[in-house]
Amino acid sequence: MTGTAITILSPDHVADLGPASAWQFAGTALAPRRLRLAAQDRRWQTRWVIASVGNTVVGVVPMYRVRSAAASDSIYDPRVVAPGISQSVPEDAREWLYVGGGLGDLIAGATVSLNLNEHDRRNVSRRLMSEAFAYGRREGLYPFALYLRDEEIGAFDGTGSAAQVRQTAVLDLPGRDFDAYVQQLRKRDRYRVRHELPELAELHMHAEPVEVAGIIPEAAPLIASTKERYGVRDHAVMVSFRLHQWATGGADDCRGFALRDPHGEVIGVSFAAVHRSTAELYELGLAADADHRLHAYVELLVYAPVRFALEHGCETLTLGMDSLEPKARRGARVEPVWAVTA
Repeated sequence: MTGTAITILSPDHVADLGPASAWQFAGTALAPRRLRLAAQDRRWQTRWVIASVGNTVVGVVPMYRVRSAAASDSIYDPRVVAPGISQSVPEDAREWLYVGGGLGDLIAGATVSLNLNEHDRRNVSRRLMSEAFAYGRREGLYPFALYLRDEEIGAFDGTGSAAQVRQTAVLDLPGRDFDAYVQQLRKRDRYRVRHELPELAELHMHAEPVEVAGIIPEAAPLIASTKERYGVRDHAVMVSFRLHQWATGGADDCRGFALRDPHGEVIGVSFAAVHRSTAELYELGLAADADHRLHAYVELLVYAPVRFALEHGCETLTLGMDSLEPKARRGARVEPVWAVTA
């Protein structure tokens, strides 16, 4: 794009980026306010690659350096996430450079102005990513990007080595009609859903939409214990912190979905947010001793977020990288998630 300048700056030296509605990004973790909040986290040093035309910022890619010698979790370690393309990663994590995200939220990419046309947005993304990797090399660091959605991988052409590392589930939605969502499913999936919904009604398993702030104290321990059962280290305090950040990150709307037992106790919870025509599932927690766990799980994992997305007229619901089979059986398509290393 003619006249576009690319610079490296501390976020403190960048003016207000304005509302999320003015930007395109692959997930709400890359919304302007979320980038600001991440830059305030003292566990890592943050720099932004900025694309600007005159005095107007038209693109941002964050870069992070951790302050500890080891990754806080293996999910942030490129040697574990992408072993096939990460043979030369330094042992000391302080020599790593996370490009585009990948710390706290498992997503990376560019945040680009919607005032640009599609061709210019792609070009700006490529230039931002190229400069981020070049900066890492100039500084003697090892640059890499983890958990890139399929639509972001084109920005890394020629930048480094790419490999598929995970998959994510994406559900296409037909406007605001739940029956139309069911009707568009493959025959066997449609049969499954039409049998499941009456069973959920009979079991009184309808996740209630709730304000995020009010449900966090009950949700955080459930989410942390659910992750622990699947071998993921987390702590309720950190879950609570992330949920507060997520809820104030500038999404058009965000909600929790609470399942309660007959005594009113929360036995399961999930969260979703909307940005423009896309909704995304964020976190899920379910008590280990919950009755009818499978029914509770699919209500929180799929049906409650689907209802929320349809209420907002969303065209797409991103359901995340875990539990792909139950999502696919209820209409989601599976897309690749990528890593790129130097």
